[in-house]
Amino acid sequence: MISLVVCLLSIFTIYQTAECLDGPVSLVSGTIGKNVTIQSRVNSIPNAYAHYSWYRQWPGGKVERIAYFSTYSQQFRRYTGKVDTDSNNLHLTLSDAELADSGRYFGVMHTGDSVTPGIATDLAVTDPRRVPVMRVFRSGAGTFLCELKGAGTQWSDPQWKTEDEEGKRELPQPDVEKFVNEHGDFIQSSILSLEDEIPDLICFSRHETGLIIQTRIKQHSSLESKCSVMLYIGPLSAVLLLVTVITGGLWAWRQKRQA
Repeated sequence: MISLVVCLLSIFTIYQTAECLDGPVSLVSGTIGKNVTIQSRVNSIPNAYAHYSWYRQWPGGKVERIAYFSTYSQQFRRYTGKVDTDSNNLHLTLSDAELADSGRYFGVMHTGDSVTPGIATDLAVTDPRRVPVMRVFRSGAGTFLCELKGAGTQWSDPQWKTEDEEGKRELPQPDVEKFVNEHGDFIQSSILSLEDEIPDLICFSRHETGLIIQTRIKQHSSLESKCSVMLYIGPLSAVLLLVTVITGGLWAWRQKRQA
């Protein structure tokens, strides 16, 4: 019973410490069916014979230990561990990567009765045979979001361009945010803010073979929809007005005859 409590307490401590780690989370891209290596930097590694574990943190907050390595065992199932004492990095190699492997990982160094978690790393595994999905959203006046889902290293970051009556215009290319969402999908998003109205705005991504996927959005689409509605409301109002006038005239004529 005591050992169970100690084990649960250790896992809780690891989770809480990992949540409070100071430092940016790096992103590693992998390809389905191939090996991919990620790393987690710890404060110190006493020696090359240290014991350490690797954990996976799920989107809901659950933390699961996926491998434990020691001097006598550096391989477990599809995982292979390695220690780099010069850089204080723990390495984990996943063989035959799968889409389901996408997520957040971090290593934990064991020193006696204490544990030291390392900096987390996000792993994004993609399938080069699949065409990524692109969506464009408009948020307020002049703000646009382009989201590219499932694009591997063969695809460029989402970029912006426009084609109007004046021809092509140069647009600012904002920074692209890259992350793995709660479903394990690799997402690249770009937010563009514009002050001027541009009729046709296009977000696109180019494959290394030259293939291009793109999505077009019209800034004046909302205005067009309002005009389209007015085209229906205008004639309807005229008909209702005409019916009202005729009905009123007939009522007045009947009243005059009865008098």
